[in-house]
Amino acid sequence: MTDNSADRYLNRLMTTCRYFNGIFNDKCKAGISYKGLFGSGPGWAAHICCTGDSQSPVQCETAKFPTREEVEAEATEWDKRQELTAKCIKEAHAHSRQAGLGKGHGGTGSLPCPSECGGTLRYSVAGYNGHMHAACTTHGCVRWIE
Repeated sequence: MTDNSADRYLNRLMTTCRYFNGIFNDKCKAGISYKGLFGSGPGWAAHICCTGDSQSPVQCETAKFPTREEVEAEATEWDKRQELTAKCIKEAHAHSRQAGLGKGHGGTGSLPCPSECGGTLRYSVAGYNGHMHAACTTHGCVRWIE
């Protein structure tokens, strides 16, 4: 990410309410009904005040926005998680290749989790296309589907 795009991303996070969980839900995480507060007619979603894109005349008393320090910490944590997941994917693929698994020859396997969480990374490889599904046995550690 360039510095400018990183700043735009952080600003976007800082102007999105902590409780916003998407307009496909009836209520936000704080229990506020989107349509109850902003209406339900055509274009109602354009009037929500939950994101920085809003020019809403309606305000929500429950809205809470994160500080720059909080979003920077969250972005740093996200980057670490992505690096850890990439490491686990790479090692799981190497392990599965050593076991002879891949497109045309599916199967399952496991290895000590490369994240060093103490868990076991279990995976399955689809014979049809060689894609991998994997998850660590440690709650909250890595998991992915290709």
